[in-house]
Amino acid sequence: MADDLPEIPKPGPGAGPAPLPSRRRGGESSPRSRRRRLIFRLLALPILAGAAFLLFNGLRDYLELPKCDSDHAKEWLSQALQPFNFGTSRYESIKTISSSKQEVVCNAVLLLPKSSNIAVDYSFYWSGNKVNMRYSVPLTGSGSAPTAQPAAPVR
Repeated sequence: MADDLPEIPKPGPGAGPAPLPSRRRGGESSPRSRRRRLIFRLLALPILAGAAFLLFNGLRDYLELPKCDSDHAKEWLSQALQPFNFGTSRYESIKTISSSKQEVVCNAVLLLPKSSNIAVDYSFYWSGNKVNMRYSVPLTGSGSAPTAQPAAPVR
């Protein structure tokens, strides 16, 4: 029964349709098109690198908590401290107390204009998929009790 089947010819050289010619001419490109490709490559690489950088930095807030001494953290802290009217101040020190994927706890010592300082404890934590900040400012700046001004002059 196996002898009753017709033989199928095996493909050999020259069998089947000839390959279609390529539209691209091998090695024949005008200097003008080569120059265009070079310009495109020189422009595309920096643009792609810049886009990747901006994309990563834009997504960073959604992927990790800010570090205590980052510009983002300093900006948040200065916005939070605006209602206290400390005036222009600068940071004497910024320390990371603890850091995990869920919370970053920090301490900053601010130098105030009248050569006093104040310690601020603050932390960043996740609330769902959003970064939040909590902070605490002591009532006294340098650890000493505030001096109370009398309401009426004493006689």
